[in-house]
Amino acid sequence: FFFQAEDGIRDVERSRGLGDVYKRQVHVKSGNYYPYNCESVNDYGWGCAWRCIQMVLYSKLKQSNKESLFPSFQQLFEQFGSKDFLVSLYQSYYDLPKTVIQDFLLKAKYAPFETESGFAEPFIGQLIMHFFGFKHSLIAVNDIPKGAYAPPEVFHGHIFTFSQFVDILFEHFTNPNKGTPVMIDDASYDFCIIGIGRAPDDSIHLWIADPHINKHVKDSIGMYWVILDKNGKQIFTSVNFE
Repeated sequence: FFFQAEDGIRDVERSRGLGDVYKRQVHVKSGNYYPYNCESVNDYGWGCAWRCIQMVLYSKLKQSNKESLFPSFQQLFEQFGSKDFLVSLYQSYYDLPKTVIQDFLLKAKYAPFETESGFAEPFIGQLIMHFFGFKHSLIAVNDIPKGAYAPPEVFHGHIFTFSQFVDILFEHFTNPNKGTPVMIDDASYDFCIIGIGRAPDDSIHLWIADPHINKHVKDSIGMYWVILDKNGKQIFTSVNFE
């Protein structure tokens, strides 16, 4: 969702001396990057999920030649921040018993207008993609994060392993009808994966678009790459978060 050309990320790789060392490498074809505080909106500290949703949505709309429908941050937040509106989408998308729906209506805490934080998460992103008529998937990797507002039912009881998730990412970025950014959330921190590569040692390289830009540091960069071992443990990152 970030780079407008396929060669964009490859050029960055070469500049870092990585060359063509990957056994396999795929990434987002085009899109825009939306960090904290862009569009003259001060969302520092709470808007990361909304920024990730923006990145995914823009890429989806661009693929469909519908960029003119892309909402501003304020429009997105105001339209999809209402609990009543989100619940109507939830009811239209999930075929769940009325008892589950009623229980959800009573306990739902994710509606930004009804919380002090204004937080969103991938579940809200899924409902937004449904509203715009785009195909999408919502999955849990290793486990459902503690503190997630999403109803457990939306994951259909299926928890993916890290290895399965890697396979999904490769398939996603390889498919010309997909290839949009992938939103990641652990119930407190959101960013987007915009590319993936597998090195000869089977380590996994992920290219990240991260809305968390430090407003006190001029050269803070929200796009970077990380290296994970085959079990998903991080062994390197190109940025210093200290």
